[in-house]
Amino acid sequence: MIQMIASKMMVPIFVWAVSMMKTQKNYEKKWGRIERMENKNLFNFLLKAHQISTYENFDLFKGKVISLSNELSGKLEKEYEKCSSKNNEGFFNTNLEDLLAERDSYKSELYKSLIILFYSESEIKLKEILKLHCSILEKSKGRRQFSMINSLKYKGILNRFQKKLSLNLTNFSGEKELNEIRLLNNCVKHSGKVSKELSNTNQMKWKQNGEPIVLDLEYIEKLIDSSKKFILAIVNKLLEG
Repeated sequence: MIQMIASKMMVPIFVWAVSMMKTQKNYEKKWGRIERMENKNLFNFLLKAHQISTYENFDLFKGKVISLSNELSGKLEKEYEKCSSKNNEGFFNTNLEDLLAERDSYKSELYKSLIILFYSESEIKLKEILKLHCSILEKSKGRRQFSMINSLKYKGILNRFQKKLSLNLTNFSGEKELNEIRLLNNCVKHSGKVSKELSNTNQMKWKQNGEPIVLDLEYIEKLIDSSKKFILAIVNKLLEG
């Protein structure tokens, strides 16, 4: 089953790679300082770019988190049915409120794991794009720069793109959403509360500095979808030269 899925996934990659190989001379002109790339090296370059632009592992994890969230909700609904059979209305209302609060708390904690994983993977992808650029344009010294790139934080990554690729990533659609995820990630890991910087990104959503963070899936997915497009746009820009 896994092999069949993998083979299906490779088809569009090979089609894309072949089409890009046909325009190899155009790429050589744009990259300038590199020697002629062999087809094998060019394919590896394109394959790496494709891997950076996708979130297959994260999407699998997200599916499992949503499944677990639904499972927990189902168990709480059964508890709700038990409560609804009680004759004491006051007892029923109290337990219903407790169950709803417990459900939302469970879901929020699960969604926090999505934020942490997604930002971690996205930051790695940004660094991999920089490394890919170094390996092509600065082939002779690219490897020596990898350790320096690995040590960069988010703002340092943005500055590196500006310096080396003349790309102001803050002008790209989706950068604000990824930055919001970054700030959410920091708050979730360090305090569990809304920071002033996070509140400034979306005051309608994060209204009060210092309030506990409560996440809902719909809002998270909007941030994640925009951030995915942001990463893809950077990769495409790199391929365009």
